[in-house]
Amino acid sequence: MSPGSSTDSYLAFPHTGLRENPERKPQRDADYNTFEEVHGLSVTGSTRRIDIIAFKGSTRSGYIIDPTVRFETKEEQPAEVDKEKKNVYNRTIQYYLQKYELEELEVIGLLVGARGIATLFMKDVFKRLGMPTSVIPIVTLAALKGSIALLNHHLYSK
Repeated sequence: MSPGSSTDSYLAFPHTGLRENPERKPQRDADYNTFEEVHGLSVTGSTRRIDIIAFKGSTRSGYIIDPTVRFETKEEQPAEVDKEKKNVYNRTIQYYLQKYELEELEVIGLLVGARGIATLFMKDVFKRLGMPTSVIPIVTLAALKGSIALLNHHLYSK
């Protein structure tokens, strides 16, 4: 990756840890209530499972966050993943607004590079949400671990 290439929009972080939440219990991070792998319904009646929902109870607003692992191919890819996830999960917003008694939800798609690379888009999202960028390596590792577990399930389950 040379300077001036399309990969300038990527950050490299060493993997330092992973937040484990096998029971899918709510977590509290930076004043956000967070839930992982929450089932819901779209307006078309199909079921969806969002990766993360995070909201501040005091503001009645929140975010559906979907970290997505892909090979990094171009500079516009983080914005394209965000748009793709909005197209999928915007149809579920009404369900989650009612479920969590919220007034506003925004869908955010976060590209995680297949080699654990985080993007500047992700860093900007974390800053906008008031989340410490120091947890970005944790998010990237969790996304990679989830993708590996999914692949393992598909390859070896009977």
